[in-house]
Amino acid sequence: MAKTTVVNRIDTIYIDTENPTVSVNTTVNDAGLKHSITITIRGIPITGISGLAWNKGTANRIIPIPTDSRTGILKAMYEDKSVTAKLTVTTYKGSTYVGISERNCQITTTSHSSRPVINGFIYLDTNLKTTAVTGNSKLFIQNYSNLKVTPLTARPRNESKITSYTVSCNGVSKSSTTAKELNLGTITKSGDVVVMVTVTDSRGYTTSVKKTITVIAYNSPNLSTITLRRTNEIESEIQLIFNGSYSPITIDGVNHNQLLSFRYQYKRTSDANYGNFVDILSNLKMNGTSYSYSNLQLMELDVNMSYSFHIEIRDVMEKSVITDLYFTIPQGTPLVALRKQKVGINNPNPQSALDVTGEIHMNGFPVMGIIQTSVEDDVSLNSLTTQGIYFRRRVPQENMNYPALVFGMLEVFSCSTNLVTQRYTARDSPFDVYIRSKVNSSWSKWVKK
Repeated sequence: MAKTTVVNRIDTIYIDTENPTVSVNTTVNDAGLKHSITITIRGIPITGISGLAWNKGTANRIIPIPTDSRTGILKAMYEDKSVTAKLTVTTYKGSTYVGISERNCQITTTSHSSRPVINGFIYLDTNLKTTAVTGNSKLFIQNYSNLKVTPLTARPRNESKITSYTVSCNGVSKSSTTAKELNLGTITKSGDVVVMVTVTDSRGYTTSVKKTITVIAYNSPNLSTITLRRTNEIESEIQLIFNGSYSPITIDGVNHNQLLSFRYQYKRTSDANYGNFVDILSNLKMNGTSYSYSNLQLMELDVNMSYSFHIEIRDVMEKSVITDLYFTIPQGTPLVALRKQKVGINNPNPQSALDVTGEIHMNGFPVMGIIQTSVEDDVSLNSLTTQGIYFRRRVPQENMNYPALVFGMLEVFSCSTNLVTQRYTARDSPFDVYIRSKVNSSWSKWVKK
């Protein structure tokens, strides 16, 4: 009686090669037997190969997989890089069924043979204002050009499907399921910047193509220094002094940028609207892409009023970029203001017989006054060595060198940071008073009086 051929081992089947084969190690008991092979994936028979005759004994049998069977298997695993299938060997004696032997096997694809193919992509700057400056939609201006990328249609391989196109540049990525234009917005880097398009198929295989684009460095015009003030801080005469620069837009060695206007307008701070612009571009001193201006007699403004200034700078990117700078010139503050029965020092509107804005010194030492602030939670009393009267309006935290954890007032008497006396008075009854001193770097203990 004929015995069924036994399947001992099946090597991995690389199904996406040009002429795939299956290598099966079998034990054949009778050279007169015939065999067929069936491959089943996820319970569905995909292919069958019949009429196989093998020599008696145990050996590796190499069987070519027909083209239609290769296609059927690849279609069945269009979402899989690899699958576990069942391979069944059926044995016949003539036309008489003898039996079957089966084992699981691995069918796989490879990135080399199955990854998708893409020929490239098209890119351009879609900002008409920047392309008007560069004259070339393939050149970009930092922070202002808009990058649009259109992938060329990719070709899937070995029965897979294209699932996505992803465009990446400058840390920004956009994706689509079809080869359509993708807008990545402005590019914040300058110099040589890489644009990459990655196409992904249904098996998860990817193919990427890259191109390097040129992004011209650009910053809006600026002022590095500016002085906008009253003469001596008190006069009606206004001074304007500044230095600044603008970015060159260099293409083929030629700078395509220049200042088109530099103007200012002003108003009383209390007014709603600014006055007309005054352009001073022709008065700037130019040195390459740097500029400067100095006018110590720009205009005269009422010393009793505060004024707001608006400076506007435009270069060839004016349709995209305007540099706006805002400043305030306060009303003039005389060193000494004499009012009826009142004198103000650095104070134009004294509120008492003598009203001083700033510190007062006598014989080289500051005169102690009230410090108009409370002691914050994270401030140690050890750090308060400047003369004055300080307030603690909340219960102090521990480890901040308070004599007691109570509301209170701190008085500091000082000749220098090395000779300081502190007196702390509790705000509430019984109004305890504590004193300590500091000599050089050492604080004494608090003493209750």
